Amino acid sequence: MQINLEDLRHHYASLSDEGLLEIDRDELTEIARRCYDEEVEQRQLTAPDATQEEADYQEEAREAVKLDTGDKPDWLEDAACACSFASDPNGDSSSEVENARDALQAGGIPCHVLFHREDPPRVDPRPALCIRVMVPGALNLQATSMLDKEIFNPGIEADWRAHLEALSDDELRALNTEIICAGLLDRIKRLRRAYDDETGPP
Repeated sequence: MQINLEDLRHHYASLSDEGLLEIDRDELTEIARRCYDEEVEQRQLTAPDATQEEADYQEEAREAVKLDTGDKPDWLEDAACACSFASDPNGDSSSEVENARDALQAGGIPCHVLFHREDPPRVDPRPALCIRVMVPGALNLQATSMLDKEIFNPGIEADWRAHLEALSDDELRALNTEIICAGLLDRIKRLRRAYDDETGPP
């Protein structure tokens, strides 16, 4: 019988916090476990008996990637993920994380690094590590904008330049900047409209 992901997500979403935490995660199938974890994470719940296990995992991950995350801040329960970096057992994302953290702190935005264990694909039994840079929820939009400007946009610009340099003269002249920038401009317009709708007339 094929498992319907939407039915699983709907079922977990319909449960109370207590009912959700009463489920034995170890007895779930891999697909059901992922849906369950998504719901628990979305609600920012932690099973009582998993608190020490999670603390131990955070400590092991800190030592593995040699990244000092500092003390747990008071605002972490209401935090949002400003950016994340994948780090496999043979990789190292600590420098990228530190760059993001430095950019945020330079802009006056507090942040904290958390480690999240991703279920590995079946072809690779090793657990993957996701490093998340968390910020206070109310500062999430400001943080992501700052990271785009200081960290990610320069890399995107370099990719654009490499792509344009690879085009022939005819292909380059055939491009229309109004068209290729339309998606970015539309995103700006939508964000400003959402803000204006929420704040209302002056």
